[in-house]
Amino acid sequence: MEDFNSRVAKRRKELGLTQAELAKRAKMPQSTISQIENGRNKSSTDLLGLATALETTPDYLVYGIKESKQGQETKADCDSITLRYKGNQVSCGGGGMINPDFPELIRTMEIPLNRLHQLFGNINPDKLDIVGIKGDSMEPTLPRNGLAFIDLQVRDFSGDGIYAFFYIDGVYTKRLQKVPGKIIARSDNQYYEPFEITEEHADQFHIIGKYIGMIPLEFLEL
Repeated sequence: MEDFNSRVAKRRKELGLTQAELAKRAKMPQSTISQIENGRNKSSTDLLGLATALETTPDYLVYGIKESKQGQETKADCDSITLRYKGNQVSCGGGGMINPDFPELIRTMEIPLNRLHQLFGNINPDKLDIVGIKGDSMEPTLPRNGLAFIDLQVRDFSGDGIYAFFYIDGVYTKRLQKVPGKIIARSDNQYYEPFEITEEHADQFHIIGKYIGMIPLEFLEL
């Protein structure tokens, strides 16, 4: 299945352009074009400028959506994407794993590609996970039994935010803040104490991904 980088390379070749020529059109270094086509540069791309240089649209490059002559979207790779629970189990509590039965409630979610683009921007859908929220340490930001979206492309600290991560002997969901010499893991629920991730234990700290969205879920018995 085609992805963002392969569509960039494909479209460039359709136009008969070299990487250097495309770089000149898009006003970016040739090395950036090479990195994009090799899948090593996705987040820092000037998507609109690149699409204009390739005489196409951002939706085509990211999701494979083309436009017909009448201006209507047509199916390229597909017109929707199915997000699937990938088995990541994280805790909004003391570091234990969530109840693995909870994701059975919603294990897949089908989203129109144009809507996915509106919600999450230029993200590789294969690197977007859906997880059930269990525990109350991140309330009210992440309410228990909600459904959260995690960007699995984020494997290193990339600024303050809510992350899923392994640390020493547990799997956590916490708000991470970097200060000189350490990272502070905080809960949004004031009843949970923060803890430090120090350089001494850096080899036992591994980021799973960064939370980028959430859907509250509440079952009402009628």
